[in-house]
Amino acid sequence: MRASCKKFLSGILTALAFFWAVAAVSPRSVCGYSLNAGPEDTFIFKGEVRDWFACGSVKYRLATLISPPGANKVYIGDTLDYRDMDSALPLFSAEVRPLKGVALDFQIGDSRFSDGKVFIHNWLDGPRSVLTFYNGTVWTGPDHRDYAKTRAEINGTTRLYSADAYFRVFKTAARALRDEYDLQHSLELFAGYSWYQNRISIADGYTLLSVDIFDPAVFGPPPALGPITGLDSFYNTTWQGWRVGLREQARLSGIWSLNAKFAFGPTMAYRGQGLWNLGTYYSDSFSFRHTVTGQVLELSAFAECRFWKQFRLNAGYMGWFYRITSGAQRTYYTDGTQSETHIVDLNAARKGFFLALSWKY
Repeated sequence: MRASCKKFLSGILTALAFFWAVAAVSPRSVCGYSLNAGPEDTFIFKGEVRDWFACGSVKYRLATLISPPGANKVYIGDTLDYRDMDSALPLFSAEVRPLKGVALDFQIGDSRFSDGKVFIHNWLDGPRSVLTFYNGTVWTGPDHRDYAKTRAEINGTTRLYSADAYFRVFKTAARALRDEYDLQHSLELFAGYSWYQNRISIADGYTLLSVDIFDPAVFGPPPALGPITGLDSFYNTTWQGWRVGLREQARLSGIWSLNAKFAFGPTMAYRGQGLWNLGTYYSDSFSFRHTVTGQVLELSAFAECRFWKQFRLNAGYMGWFYRITSGAQRTYYTDGTQSETHIVDLNAARKGFFLALSWKY
């Protein structure tokens, strides 16, 4: 989690350094700035169609302490790694500017993905322990060592919505612009709400690893290696919440401009719900629910080219990154009982390059 956070911050600092470097090499006369000064934008409405070639993923880890008090800590747990949820995600957005320095926008996207995979690891972790099992097997210092591993195919849908309100706080002064090739720099602060969902179907399972270390009289026999018959399960994930950020533009000429947008949501709510249809110990309607508080970082950077009248082509990179701050999984059983497990780690991402066509009026 710390490594992911460092990557996020590194990306922000790199992009900001790039934009300030562009400003630094421009003539000294264009470095004058003032609040909401300079020539006004000529449009009051902007529509955009964006094709986001995005890679999606979700990964989470559950852990339960099983060692007695006073002994070295030993955990049993599961890691579920959903990968390759990739698709060309079309995004449609509209922006209006009702007042000077104020803008509102709304964005919606929907797509399907296929040919993804999920890897399910069942493991034991006790780096300072020696574990002896019922059949005499000994594990010394297991570090998240798998005793079972499963692979399955996944497909599903991705949907996202966002709405933001912008207020311009910084702009190149009009007196600093001598010709169309002088750099015009603007900065807007914004606040808004975003909603991001994946609905995942799970099928065609295959047991890759199955180790006989638990007493079958208590836990049942270990699963057989090979195809898993009858797997037809699902996992749905939804992130939503408020975030704040900034939007920046550097106009290089009357044709070209560079743009960046960053948003951070410190209190995102996450809901996950799934069904594992094999076995008799889970509820028939759903097997588990996740209740999580997390964070989101959204970022994008792109170049814009005005190629004909009010039409523009955009090309760049965009990513939405999520991680938890706290969370738990509640599991439901057919006899009406429930259990709760701590979610140690959960992160999700959708990231990739995009092409877009926009029109201003």
